[in-house]
Amino acid sequence: CIFTKHLTTTALLVLDVSYNCLSSVDCLTSENVPALMHLFAAHNQIPSVDLNLPKLTLLNLNSNYLVGIPRLAGCMYIQVLHMRRNRVGQNPASLNLLKELGMLHDLDLARNGIDLVPSLLQKIVLDPLRRVSTLAFVDLRHNPFAELFPEYQLYACASILGLKGIDGYRVDDFAKRKARSAVAR
Repeated sequence: CIFTKHLTTTALLVLDVSYNCLSSVDCLTSENVPALMHLFAAHNQIPSVDLNLPKLTLLNLNSNYLVGIPRLAGCMYIQVLHMRRNRVGQNPASLNLLKELGMLHDLDLARNGIDLVPSLLQKIVLDPLRRVSTLAFVDLRHNPFAELFPEYQLYACASILGLKGIDGYRVDDFAKRKARSAVAR
């Protein structure tokens, strides 16, 4: 683990272990970092994550080797999950794990190699996102499906009720109504 026995971490709120060639952060537990709220572990070599950090609200795992959405059932207060530049496309079914994150507000899955035909987009990507009632911001840019099917933004606006932004664009009520109308046709 990245901590020694002599390091007191009970009051640690923010931890940045980015750019360290780490292969895991699973040694971080509610026992050794009980107050941790923000974890930045970007630009490492992490293939999977299984955390139990009840106070964690922000998790940045950009630019790792993750092949799916991590198991975060013990992180019930996660509001921000950034996983840009990973390999979620190798296991898109793992998007179903997002439903466990009942407080998720901001999700970044850009550049993850998610490659689906439009007929599977609703079932594999949008349905799991729709089940996260607090989700307001989603970034799915630069995935193969997004390049081939740019209309996915309309479907996302029509499906995800609380959406306020997609791929860096603001989504207001007028845009949602227009998207629902376009998708209904």
